[in-house]
Amino acid sequence: TSTATSTDTRAPGISDIHTDDITHESAVISWETNERTKAVVWYGLDEDVDLDDAEKETISSFNLKHELTLEDLDEDTEYFFIIVATDKAGNTATSSVQDFETEND
Repeated sequence: TSTATSTDTRAPGISDIHTDDITHESAVISWETNERTKAVVWYGLDEDVDLDDAEKETISSFNLKHELTLEDLDEDTEYFFIIVATDKAGNTATSSVQDFETEND
């Protein structure tokens, strides 16, 4: 006998994106998802956040609330970033492009 199982095909939702504690060399990015996900934050100076040229920081544990610190940033510089969240079934969602500017030292 086979047991019917439902397959998760729905992408996670990303919400409540914040950039806090911005200094001349770092910034804290936080957000929430509607299901447990791991995530990658891609960031750089390009408004299009080209993944071939962007830097990345990864959260490899599955959570609903996420926070990470981007470090070693240039002072007085505008950065752009996107969040790519992946749930346990492998469904992914990508946020809209966000931006922040580091402080002048």
